[in-house]
Amino acid sequence: MQRHEWPAVLGLSAFSMLAVGCAMYIMSSGTLAASLVAGAVLVLAVGQMAALLVQWMRNAGSNERLAVLTDVQRGQGETVETLRARIDRLEQIAADSPAQQTDHMLGELRVLKDSVQALAQSMRGEAVKPREDFRAEPQPQARPQAEKPQAASPERLELLLEPVVELSTGATAHYRALLNMVNGEGEEVTHAALMETAANSGVRPSLDLHLLTLALPVLRRLRIKHPGMRMFVGTSGQMLNSRSDMARVMAAIEIEPDAARGIVFDIAHGELAALTPAGVESMAQLARAGVTMALSDVSVSGLDLASLRQLGVRFLDIRAQDFDSGYGLSPAWAQFAQFARAMQFQMIAGNVLNSSEAATAGRVARFGYGAFFALPRRVKPDAAQPREAFTQAYTRAA
Repeated sequence: MQRHEWPAVLGLSAFSMLAVGCAMYIMSSGTLAASLVAGAVLVLAVGQMAALLVQWMRNAGSNERLAVLTDVQRGQGETVETLRARIDRLEQIAADSPAQQTDHMLGELRVLKDSVQALAQSMRGEAVKPREDFRAEPQPQARPQAEKPQAASPERLELLLEPVVELSTGATAHYRALLNMVNGEGEEVTHAALMETAANSGVRPSLDLHLLTLALPVLRRLRIKHPGMRMFVGTSGQMLNSRSDMARVMAAIEIEPDAARGIVFDIAHGELAALTPAGVESMAQLARAGVTMALSDVSVSGLDLASLRQLGVRFLDIRAQDFDSGYGLSPAWAQFAQFARAMQFQMIAGNVLNSSEAATAGRVARFGYGAFFALPRRVKPDAAQPREAFTQAYTRAA
């Protein structure tokens, strides 16, 4: 019995105790008083009615909670069926030839472009133009002699590196790998918007793998001069939950072992709840292979640091704005930072925008990144070309 139920139980027991008291009084006095008998029966009747009312209210609350849980279970079932269909489609893609995978990647990029353009048009209040993929081919119109059709430039993905500095010295210690998309008109889709759209479209694992293949050769060159340098590469629960995608990740790690030791897979704190048993096993598999993990967008509530260490998490990425409660460093974060350092976690202050945030973050975090330090820089395309052995092994894994 729960603690909040004791007052109701004690209150209902008072009716029974009062009736028992009346009965004992009648027996001890030796006289039969009709008023006392009637009072005892009335008290028992009222107590039973009150007990029935309380039980009915509890049953009504249980029925409401059961209805809510049923709706949630139904929604989860629909989500599972959707994820199962996506996994089947990704496994089919993995079984195709490399040429078919390239065509699929280009097709997914076009879908991402259309989604981002539609989102931008809706934010500007413009009417969204319908796609014309399945319309009848229009009749060609007469074109002036001097006018020539211009070939549209294809979309391209660009690798960017954002410095992660050591707050005590201001020197660049590590890098964050970002992926931007530039369309034919020169419009740029940022890393955050690109990954969000990819996650909603179910193609986030393809972009995660593409970002990894671009980051590994760049990190290999950087670690020649700076052996201790690391590169933070974003990953997602969708990729960790997919066994076929994880097979390609492990193939990339095996063919580039030196660079893979410097890769830090970065997953958002909110995505941990969406990991399936296969996703948790993927994190454990990466940990056994010596790959380091980072947790970004960290919140103090619901964080099990001991379990995270077993899954290979060593870095905690926290927004710099969360450290300051308006009156300086938040006591909750100061206490959390002390506990995290005791368990040998490295704390990173993310999205630092000004000197005040950098000073506050420097009291609890070792590293930081953001516009206050430096903006992401584009990487030359030739620097992100993998070696031939890497390409062959990655193709075989696919």
